[in-house]
Amino acid sequence: MTIQNRTTTITGVFAKNASTTIPTTPVAGTSYRKTSLTKATAEKGWGFKTVVDSSEFNQMIYEYALLTSLAEKYGIITWSNLTDYEAGSLCMGSDGKVYQAKQASGPSSSYHDPTSDSANTYWEIFGTSGFVTLGTTQTITGNKTFSGSVSLGSSATATTPSATDSSTKVATTAWVNNWVSANGGFSTFSKSQNGYVKLGNGIIIQWGRNTVTSSGGQTITLPTAFTSSNYKVISADESSDGYGQLGITARATTNFTFNPNWPRTYAWIAIGY
Repeated sequence: MTIQNRTTTITGVFAKNASTTIPTTPVAGTSYRKTSLTKATAEKGWGFKTVVDSSEFNQMIYEYALLTSLAEKYGIITWSNLTDYEAGSLCMGSDGKVYQAKQASGPSSSYHDPTSDSANTYWEIFGTSGFVTLGTTQTITGNKTFSGSVSLGSSATATTPSATDSSTKVATTAWVNNWVSANGGFSTFSKSQNGYVKLGNGIIIQWGRNTVTSSGGQTITLPTAFTSSNYKVISADESSDGYGQLGITARATTNFTFNPNWPRTYAWIAIGY
């Protein structure tokens, strides 16, 4: 169904400029409004074939026109201490925010301005309970599915899963730190010619390239210490003929000794913990 846009608006609030002071002898041609119009008089209506008091008529039409103009202007009528509100009622506060009544209030019991109800006893900002209100601090419960992309600010937070959680929950920085700690931490390394890498599980891989000028026992200092001498070393001759051979004769946590048969350059790799 196509909704047609309005082509009319309220010309003006009827009897807005009428005098609210009615003299003992009203002046012919002057408009008056009887602001003391009672609810009983309003609800009684205009009697059949009865001459109506124009001041009462003006006041009644003025009230209708004023409220209609407010609804047209703001889309929702502003709060008034003269209105009895039921739970669930909506109004606009003097701060420009829309409020929803949490319980009944008004002149029949006691009225409460929504802008000053800091405890949210009678009023709350509309949408606090059932909608996401942009620009406010709010807790959203339940499962929400977003069909598009979601951009979170740098201060966004989430519940941290356990370090062993392997579900599709959001991984917070705390979860990452807990997981890394539970799995040995990040690796440290040195990318030098003689370097090493320490893995999170405690394994250490070291490598190097050393030139020896004589045969016989040679001690190579490791780039970093092993925690145990129970590591393995593999070596190779880097010269063009490849005739060099060496044997590992001793291993300590900070060095190892090998016995080359030729003075030349050897590459090695050691793996342990």
